[in-house]
Formats: sequence, C-alpha cells, structure tokens
Amino acid sequence: MPPETREISSDSECGTCRTEKTTLYGGQAIIEGVMMKGPERTVAACRTPSGKIVHKVLREGADERKRNFWYKTPFLRGFLVLIDSLSVGYGALMFSGEIADPDSEPRNPLLENLMVIVSLIIALVLFKFLPILGTTFILGYNLKEAEQVTVGSSVAFSAVEGVIKALVLVGYILSIRMIKDVRRVFQYHGAEHKTINAYEAGASMTLDGVKNYPTFHPRCGTSFLFAVILFSLIFAMCFPLITWWIAGDPALALPGQGGFFSINLLCRLVLHIIFLPVIASFGYEFIRFTAKFNPKSIFMRVLTYPGRLFQKITALEPEDDMLKVSLISMKLAMGEEIPEGESTVYSEYRSRDRIK
Repeated sequence: MPPETREISSDSECGTCRTEKTTLYGGQAIIEGVMMKGPERTVAACRTPSGKIVHKVLREGADERKRNFWYKTPFLRGFLVLIDSLSVGYGALMFSGEIADPDSEPRNPLLENLMVIVSLIIALVLFKFLPILGTTFILGYNLKEAEQVTVGSSVAFSAVEGVIKALVLVGYILSIRMIKDVRRVFQYHGAEHKTINAYEAGASMTLDGVKNYPTFHPRCGTSFLFAVILFSLIFAMCFPLITWWIAGDPALALPGQGGFFSINLLCRLVLHIIFLPVIASFGYEFIRFTAKFNPKSIFMRVLTYPGRLFQKITALEPEDDMLKVSLISMKLAMGEEIPEGESTVYSEYRSRDRIK
C-alpha cells in the first residue's frame, strides 16, 4: 500500500507513537530482499548469493502525479495507485532477480511482456473463470430449472462463487509456499511487516528494536486481496440488474440459466473483468478506511480477521539476516544514512562487486 500520513494513537497495538503525525510506509517482499516505499523515495535492498547487501533507489523525489485530481479523489485513485504499485513492484522484482542470479542473460523486453500476458491469462482462469465454472456445476441445475432469476438465486450464485474464489486463492498460496525460495519470500514479507510495525510504534530502527513486533499488518496487500474478493461478491450480486438494463435479460449474468457451457458464462466473466478496476478501487478505500482505527479495537479485530488469517500463510517469521535487509531498505527510504559497508549501491555493485 502507498504511503500516507495519519495520526497514530498512543495505545496503538505496537506501542507509543513516533510523532503526532506519522508518515506511513508501504513495502513489498522481493527475491532475497525488501522494497520500501515512502513519500520521497522508493528503495529496494537484497542479499547477493555471497551474502552482501545491495540496494537501489527505484524512485527519488515526491511523485507529482499524486497531487492531481485523479489521485486525490476517493474511488478514482484506487485503480491508479494499484497500477503504480504494480509497476514499481515489478521493477523491484526484476532488480532482485538480477541480484539473485548475477549470471543470468540480459533482459528481453519482448519475452518479459509475453510472460506478463501469460501470467494475466492464468490469473483470470484461476481466479475468475474456474470459480464461475465451479459455481455453475454446483448450482447450475437448480438455476436452469428456475422459471426466473430471483434475488436469492443471484445472491446464492455470488456467495458460492466468492467462497470458491477464496479457496482457490488459499490453495494456490499454500501450494507455492512449499517451494523453498517462495517460502523465503514470505519470510521477507514478515520482515517487512515487523519493520513497518516497529516504525509506526516509534521503536528504534535496530534489529533488537523490530524483531519482537508482529508479522501481521492491516494495510498488507494480502488483506487487500480479501477485500477485493468481498467487494467482487457484492458487485456480482448486481450483475443480473446490469444485464437486464443492457440487454433486457437478467438471466445472462447467471451461467446456469443457459446450461453448463453457454454465452451466460462468458457474459459473467466479461462483467467481472470490466468491473475489476471498480472493485479494486473499493478494496483500496476499504484498506485506507481500516488504517484510521485503533487495531486493538473489537471492531478492527473483526474487520481484519480474514486478512489476519491469510497473513499467517503469507507473512512468516523472518530470520535476523532478513530483518537486517528490511531495516536497510526502510532507513534508506526514510532518507537516513547507513554505516559504510552495510550495503552497496547497485551501480557500484555492478562495476566492482558483481561476479563475472
């Protein structure tokens, strides 16, 4: 999530506040490292195969685009911020991949773009098409036999589809977590959360200062994913109204009404894709909304419980060496100086330290 400024109460879950107004930092786990994003700069830090830490400033100076109308308007800014975060995150991943494998071939933009397209198609199949298909298989017969579309049938279809989508997502994450390198990324994710929690609590940015903080954070991107599933479920309940308004047939939004494989299934898939930017914007506003409240309150604990459960899978307890990388990334994003020898600037690493 992007940085912002808000008041942090003194009875925060993580301790006393740093200042009355504290800048909130966002971050992302990358291959053997952490990317930290602040209002003035974005920095990625990674460990090389030899154990050294290398960092790169991905963005310097305030992003002037964030000052315009589109980035300031609620429900308009969400999708723009998401695209920006994906862009910066992709750059950080490419950097970490190069550090992790210094002998890799030079980047091929055409191949990279092709991989992005293939990844998007796979994501659509896994998290959009399969839940619709599975729900059609479960409820399709009953819907086909129904004489007309009812509110109940729309709610039932959307609810089952949402549950399947959540199960697919959890199953996918659990599957890839068994891969050693992915598990280490999840540990770096935990290191990122510990560092940001410690910063927001006013703790010292040292290893001893951050290691006892929790790996859960309410503004995490995995919590955002669950918010997207929730709002996707709510919006999907209205799809019959949309197809009735456009084509005069509410049944177009329910695949079971047209048989197992039909134009209805394609229609619902297209509606999900079209409304994805809107749903993502609502998810973003939800995460911003939850950041305004005391995380210890019953209201917040209930509201963030699904994300808290999911982060038990994606944000694991890190090793001390991982926390050190996260701390360096955080300090540099904050504009602080780090002792000489703790980390090497990427440009110097390429010219002096990279293994040929």
